[in-house]
Amino acid sequence: MKILLLGGTADSRSLAAQLRLLPETEVIESVAGRTKAAKGDRVGGFGGAEGLADYLRGEHISVIVDATHPFAETMTKNAAAAGAETGVPVIRYSRPGWLARPDAMGWTWVSSHEEAAREAAKIDGVVLLTVGRQPVKFYHDVPRALARVAEWRRDPIPDGWRVLARRGPFSLDDELELMKTENVRAIVSKDSGGDATAAKLDAAAKLNIPVIMVARPAPPDGVTVCDNFDEIQKLILLAKRV
Repeated sequence: MKILLLGGTADSRSLAAQLRLLPETEVIESVAGRTKAAKGDRVGGFGGAEGLADYLRGEHISVIVDATHPFAETMTKNAAAAGAETGVPVIRYSRPGWLARPDAMGWTWVSSHEEAAREAAKIDGVVLLTVGRQPVKFYHDVPRALARVAEWRRDPIPDGWRVLARRGPFSLDDELELMKTENVRAIVSKDSGGDATAAKLDAAAKLNIPVIMVARPAPPDGVTVCDNFDEIQKLILLAKRV
């Protein structure tokens, strides 16, 4: 069996290692390559859903495991479309989000970056944007912002803004120091889930800083969603028996 694992996250690397332990299984980990740190068996895009479908046929892929970031919506949609076209089943790994946190009910939950930007524009003071580089463009009407990103390509930014190019993970002490030093009045985050970036939420809770949280997009039709590795492994073992 040959598995195409769409990755680019720490979770995907761990999942790839686990799946490679399965007998008679080849795992091809593919990453988008948007950052200098991108590593995988295959680096780069497919050319949309049609290009991915061609790849599935050419490589005789048996299963797609989509372990991209929870907000990699385009790739997830392309995987679903390519799977539907070729008959290749698609399993989506979706790590648990942050809704179960005790402080989550006190956050302002929104369904899009546009809505988050409207809420952030109401804040009197510095807004810490932790949404990644690409969505920053939606927030240009926020009067004062500190945009923290892993990498920055010197794109123009509005007056009253600063960019902090720094790669995490960050400790609780790191986040507390940043929010105090920069006099942060609100943070904007995506519901990425996991522990690696949760310290910013812990710091916000300690400092009583409001959180604007962008909810995850709904998965496309035809995709099996799993929130743990063992469940994915069981599904793959079942597929091998068919």
